[in-house]
Amino acid sequence: NAELFIDCSGFRSLLLGEALGVGYQSWQQWLLCDAAQAVQTVRTGPILPYTRSIAMDAGWQWRIPLQHRMGNGHIYASAFCSDESARQTLL
Repeated sequence: NAELFIDCSGFRSLLLGEALGVGYQSWQQWLLCDAAQAVQTVRTGPILPYTRSIAMDAGWQWRIPLQHRMGNGHIYASAFCSDESARQTLL
């Protein structure tokens, strides 16, 4: 028993969905960004101690320095940006 559970398994929802039987609750009316794309790149230079978040026209991008690579992604509102346009922006 606990008062707060944080399920970090993403769309698989292993803790909330499978183990606890909690159904999906859409927050689409408040959170317009409903799509994401991610890629890995080679890290060049020193590891920075922060994640960089960049505002974009239809969402935002992130750049996360990891020990052996860079994590890069683009979160966007599919109502205002096509998947192809988001991919081109990310790459």
